[in-house]
Amino acid sequence: TQDEDGETICVEDVLIPAKDGYDLMKKSIEYFEKLDMYSIVMTQDFDQTELWMSKSNRILPGIQTGIHDFEKNKVSDLVNSNKVVVIGEIVTQYEGLPADAKELDTIWKLAVKHDIPTGIHLAGPGAPTSNFMTSYGNPLTLEPVLKKHPKLRIYIMHGGWPYLEETVSLLRQYPNVYIDISWISWQMPRQLYYEYLEKLILYGFEKRIMFGTDQVAWPKAIEIAVNGIEEASFLTDGQKKNIFYNNAMRFFRFAKGKFD
Repeated sequence: TQDEDGETICVEDVLIPAKDGYDLMKKSIEYFEKLDMYSIVMTQDFDQTELWMSKSNRILPGIQTGIHDFEKNKVSDLVNSNKVVVIGEIVTQYEGLPADAKELDTIWKLAVKHDIPTGIHLAGPGAPTSNFMTSYGNPLTLEPVLKKHPKLRIYIMHGGWPYLEETVSLLRQYPNVYIDISWISWQMPRQLYYEYLEKLILYGFEKRIMFGTDQVAWPKAIEIAVNGIEEASFLTDGQKKNIFYNNAMRFFRFAKGKFD
């Protein structure tokens, strides 16, 4: 996180950033092995994703993109050649574009044509970039897209935080929408995170919530996020398994036994 002067704050004994990209890959994979995890890796540099895949069979490839770098990131080529399991993270909120902007129709049409899942950053907070629009984190900006593309498979990243009621309204109305709990699963104070997650459970969406980290430069965030679910006393063992495993298997349509 950052202080009021924009300086990065990191608690040394809790989170230590990776030294570089290779160190991030090495330590992340170590956590995947330790915690018996499989992970979708999302970056705009697909060469880096392929490097991670060459080091571990626990890596599944995604392609992060905005709309302004859509061609540069070769998203269409990657989807057409079945090299990615998801288009995401879609980071158009950082470009100052809401989910229902006409420019994004290129992404939605591609996803529907190939029946490939999508994941979009929709949340109040984001990295402090010049074009980021906090108000465009409202998940209801996605509703016109869902009306126009009813077969779109999409999940809202970061739990739609802090837009709880808006997220719940969208989940109630559109069964093709899921959410993940990346970022909020380790960056938020545990009490606030638990209050938000428990309300989602109480609303009845235990089968629409997927685990995630978005650990960025901090590999240990993976373990913190896992512990956050395992230590949540309000979750049953069945609900924990849904969040960790079952819901993702259903949403991504992974074959039964793929990770056995």
